[in-house]
Amino acid sequence: MLRHGLKRDERGPAVCGCGRVGYAVEDVPDLGPAWDGDGVPLAALVRGDKQKPSRLVLFRRPIELRVRDRYELRAAVLTVLAEQLGDLLGVPASEIHPGYAAD
Repeated sequence: MLRHGLKRDERGPAVCGCGRVGYAVEDVPDLGPAWDGDGVPLAALVRGDKQKPSRLVLFRRPIELRVRDRYELRAAVLTVLAEQLGDLLGVPASEIHPGYAAD
């Protein structure tokens, strides 16, 4: 079990105090024509409701382009996950991942 009651579940979405959380990895975000060119997101969080779980999507290529090796990749993924789950739960990222350090 991770902090804040988030449980790993091999069969489907993770379960936490805020409900179910679906997770996915996509290559790149679909920015669309409204994108203002001010940064590329590393992840997206769509809050769910009683019928649908929240959905957390990591964008593989934008994360990979910001790191030099697999150790930095691991740290970057942990940082992005901590930030997104912290936002979902309404707590600081450091409460999700004790080693969290904002860049």
